[in-house]
Amino acid sequence: MEEKSNEYLDILYGACVQEIISFKSQQWHTTNYALLLFGVVIAIAKTVKIESCIEQVILATVPILIFGAGWYVIHTLFLSIDVRRRRLVQIRSQLSDSFMHAWRYGKSIDEVPDNPDEKIKLSWLFYSVLIVGLTATLWVLWRIL
Repeated sequence: MEEKSNEYLDILYGACVQEIISFKSQQWHTTNYALLLFGVVIAIAKTVKIESCIEQVILATVPILIFGAGWYVIHTLFLSIDVRRRRLVQIRSQLSDSFMHAWRYGKSIDEVPDNPDEKIKLSWLFYSVLIVGLTATLWVLWRIL
């Protein structure tokens, strides 16, 4: 039964790792698409004659909506990554000593702490890019309109 239990843990461990990879990729894609959409808004403002106040308001509102949607998606993915990292800690606590030795690449537990709070988090980078993108887009729109 112990072998079967370890097999399930191995499957769950691999699934968590793959999900983290997928979520991180989606964060990058979300940030890139938000920047692309900010550029589209600027391109529209530069190429289309804006004739009414309503069009100006819509054009200024769209980047704010892009920013909000991007922030929401990145934050939701960040929370999902954090859950998977915490799950990996729980799984590793039940795996064999030989696995843990290999995972720590021969170092002691004190040298390689297994704490998700100490992992590098790129969410600050994604949030910063969204803030800079929104600010630049609104500034360009203000200059054009």
